[in-house]
Amino acid sequence: MVNNQNPSLLPKWFRYTRLSLGAVALLLVTVSLHTSASRWHSLTLELEEREDMHRTELATMQLKFKTKCGSVDKQIAALEKERDLARIKLREKTQELAAKKADTAQLTRAAKEATSRRAGVEAELADALETNKEKEAAVASAGDELEEMKQTSFEALKSCRVRTGVLKRGLQGSSAVLAERAVSMHLMNVTLLAVLSHQSPEARKEAMQHVVQLGMAPGDKQIALGRLRPLGRDLEGELEAAVVSLKAGRDEHRRLAAQFQVDAARAKVEEDRE
Repeated sequence: MVNNQNPSLLPKWFRYTRLSLGAVALLLVTVSLHTSASRWHSLTLELEEREDMHRTELATMQLKFKTKCGSVDKQIAALEKERDLARIKLREKTQELAAKKADTAQLTRAAKEATSRRAGVEAELADALETNKEKEAAVASAGDELEEMKQTSFEALKSCRVRTGVLKRGLQGSSAVLAERAVSMHLMNVTLLAVLSHQSPEARKEAMQHVVQLGMAPGDKQIALGRLRPLGRDLEGELEAAVVSLKAGRDEHRRLAAQFQVDAARAKVEEDRE
């Protein structure tokens, strides 16, 4: 029957069949590829979701781990602080024990030294008591001598005060005499100037240059007095007598002042002794 068909139709049918099969195969491949692509896309989405989930879980676990590590670090730091405090306390205890041992040894040595010193002090005390008895006897004997010395010093002070009063009155009298003689010398100078005022201006000027209080040269004094002799007064004798009297008064005043200072110093020493 096949042989009875038209041979020209076979290639067309075969070609049609082949195209149909190719189209079916292409459709199957396309469907398969579409299915595979959908499956791949769904798998990719699922994979991404799982990756996101795993990433989130990993971040959560890392955060928990960090938190736990932070708490562990804090615990470690706290433990280290406690360990350091324990070491410090142990060191302080060790030092305290060493100090107590040293103090104990020092106290032992001090007790031994105190015992030896006590024995020495007791011996020194016995010697001191004996010496004190001797000193008390010496003080008792010295008390009488001191009373005698006080009485003698009192009498000497009394006589010294009397002598001081006498010298003070003498010094006051000497001062009065000296002042009186100074007034006399002043009056002599005034008289001399009054006499010179009757001379000529040239003679008065020359005499005033040579008559200088009491210290003129002998030659100048003779010249000045020679000019004054016509007035009928012995001015030279009066002047010499006044100078001698003034010098004597000054010497007596110095002697009394020196004696007064010596007696005053002696009286002060006696008062300090009392």
